[in-house]
Amino acid sequence: LWPQSISALLCGSPLTRLMYSLIEHFVSTIYSSFTNLFVSSPSFMFASPFNSLKGVELLYSWEPNDVLPRFGCDSDELAFPIRVISIGNLGSAHDLDLLENLLLYTASLDFTWSFVGGGSGMLRIRSFCSLHELKNVIFYGFLPKVDCLHLCSKADLSLVPFRKSEISDTICYRFVSSLSVATPVISFGENAVSELVREYSCGIILSNPNCSELPDFRSLSSTELISDFVVSISSQLSYLRSSARASAFELFQSCFSQSAAEKSLGKFFVNV
Repeated sequence: LWPQSISALLCGSPLTRLMYSLIEHFVSTIYSSFTNLFVSSPSFMFASPFNSLKGVELLYSWEPNDVLPRFGCDSDELAFPIRVISIGNLGSAHDLDLLENLLLYTASLDFTWSFVGGGSGMLRIRSFCSLHELKNVIFYGFLPKVDCLHLCSKADLSLVPFRKSEISDTICYRFVSSLSVATPVISFGENAVSELVREYSCGIILSNPNCSELPDFRSLSSTELISDFVVSISSQLSYLRSSARASAFELFQSCFSQSAAEKSLGKFFVNV
């Protein structure tokens, strides 16, 4: 149901918004006929189909309590490479072209990348890394949720690589799960995730500025964009490894925790 996937399927057609609206209405109608609904991620609590549910008990197992948020790095970790992780599947909803350029640019820099999950996009990224012999990238495949969150908690940044879309209000599992272990995020483009990252200062945004903001009304090339972005990460690394982690967890607690969901939706969630 990612709007970015529908946008990719329709090649950015003006019908994208209409199509997504019809699908959303169809899904809401199906959901409303249920008496119980198992929810796999707190991000879905805030999807619009849930707003119309009446008398439906939502069953959810919240993030494992034994995965504690890390609000800073130990002193011996400060010299570590910049550790970036991607948790969740990759596919047509994600900007794989920009991700490949970012991986290639950071291949010779002090970066390490970890990928958890699968999907058609993951196969493409695996092939790309193999082709270019990128040694700083590790693929874990599918992992149990608790193991995935442990890895994420040890990363400096978690990747949320949405592609540009006419509809950009999606809050995804990888974003919420990263916040739950106090890991700041890298958000691609301008969308709902980037708005929250900017408001709460809990990560960094990789986005091309509007042409009108640049000299001679030009757009940055991909290389220029990524170069400036990498410099920005390096200059803010101390902040990203400390204060940004606290901000990420604060956002999770205030917007995506069980108590926040119950307050927002007026529903009781049964842990299973």
